[in-house]
Amino acid sequence: MGAQYTSFNFRESDQGNSSWNLRPQFTATYRPADHSQFRLNFTTWQSAPSLAETNVAPQQIDGFQWRIGNPELKTSSSYMLTLRYNFTLPRVNGTFGVRAFTSPDAITPRLFWSEDRLVTTYENSRGLDNITLWLAPQVEIVPEWLMLSGTLQYRAERMRGKDYKLYNHNWSGDVSVMLMHWGFTLTGMYRRAQQDLWGQTISWGENISMIELAYNWKNWEFGAGMLMPFGRYDQGSKSLNQYNTNESHMRLDMRIPYIQISYNLQWGRQKRGAHKLINADANVDQSSAGSR
Repeated sequence: MGAQYTSFNFRESDQGNSSWNLRPQFTATYRPADHSQFRLNFTTWQSAPSLAETNVAPQQIDGFQWRIGNPELKTSSSYMLTLRYNFTLPRVNGTFGVRAFTSPDAITPRLFWSEDRLVTTYENSRGLDNITLWLAPQVEIVPEWLMLSGTLQYRAERMRGKDYKLYNHNWSGDVSVMLMHWGFTLTGMYRRAQQDLWGQTISWGENISMIELAYNWKNWEFGAGMLMPFGRYDQGSKSLNQYNTNESHMRLDMRIPYIQISYNLQWGRQKRGAHKLINADANVDQSSAGSR
């Protein structure tokens, strides 16, 4: 259990906000057998308004767009509940998980027309809610030779504001293949980015692919590969508000070859590993501690 205190005040308007918020966290682990484990995690956090979001001084963005902060913003709270099931089978191990998230008063942008100006301000919205399911297996297809791993994820979410209600659902994930023999490792990877709804905007990260051939000899590693050998690099965002709908992409034909050479240098007494459970977030199961 923790607590967070936030306070801000603007000298120009003598307006601000102060608040105390509790930050409870809970983690429970159940291991029905040596090859499986359930892990339940609940966590909360708060987000205080930033200077830009509360600054009442009008800022001109371009010929018709302006930004004006909202000094009445309140600190928002977020809650996340995650259940993970980790399993280990012969030649297969992985994780299945489900995550529920809500931020009932999330601070988000809001657009409106004022005379001939499109104004962006900020509000404590009516909330963002989403649920995410994912499966992340690792399969040893040919023992010590061929390995396949990846993540398949589905997300459904709803965002509500003063005068809008938006929905978003999408598939994302990644897959990688490793072929290892005689000191050589051939790796191929492809990732499709997750799309996130926030306010009246959907944004996504990098859709990227990679292929690499590496060779290990003693403490040396030699490698050569290429970024984006197939497909096109893409990241961007899409605006969904009723006043200014647009979609932007950064799409590049960025086939970039590369070569790398590395050497692993160690000296002194090395750590002897010890494993222990720690109180961390839902994505961390164990830490490694060592002594000299």
